Amino acid sequence: MKSLLKKAILLSLTSIALISCGTAYNNDVEVANRFVQDLGGSYYVAKGQTAQPGYAVIKHNGAYFAIDLTYYYSNATEYMNDQALMGRLYGNLNYDNAGSYYDPRTGLTFDETSESSKDLEKAKGFIEQIRLETVTEKLVSEFGLSEDRGLAVAKLVNNYELVKSQRALTSADANAFAKGVLGVSIKEAQAAYAKVAQGENTDYKQLIERSSSFNGVTPEHMNDLITKFFAQN
Repeated sequence: MKSLLKKAILLSLTSIALISCGTAYNNDVEVANRFVQDLGGSYYVAKGQTAQPGYAVIKHNGAYFAIDLTYYYSNATEYMNDQALMGRLYGNLNYDNAGSYYDPRTGLTFDETSESSKDLEKAKGFIEQIRLETVTEKLVSEFGLSEDRGLAVAKLVNNYELVKSQRALTSADANAFAKGVLGVSIKEAQAAYAKVAQGENTDYKQLIERSSSFNGVTPEHMNDLITKFFAQN
């Protein structure tokens, strides 16, 4: 029986050579901006890109907190609550006036990018943008995703690969990824996949219907994505 994480990757549809070799770049000021817009009210981006991969620093009512936005796609309030439960939200950060935000309890620092590395990071960002555009084009042309959704899926996959390259993946990672790409929990995806192995396809067909609706594509395109991914793994 394949592991939970292997199934998550299989059902996520997207590693069909979508991410080329090389170091992933922890971009996403854009994601941080979308996150605070979704939250509304008095939330502001203090730092959209930090030294901690996937994390952004958010200001709220004069206080700062850092949150892992690796798997953020929608529903910011629910996502923030989930991240807090998983220990990926650091509240009450200190600011040292030298450009560093840090958690006084753990010593974890979300510091400013040094001047000496800015040009290198700009170059990496340019390369990453080209990679994301290539992946998006593939998802749009071959599988019918809209440009916006194709880009969102490409970013989810890229962030997933980045996390995988830096630490051991967890069941929470797999669940967040499955929800972001398929629109269902990893448990639902696992259950449907297990029944297919037993010759029962009803739940799998329902999963395809839900996932195709979530991604704005036809069931046929959704099934093609999964089938082509399975064929390469």
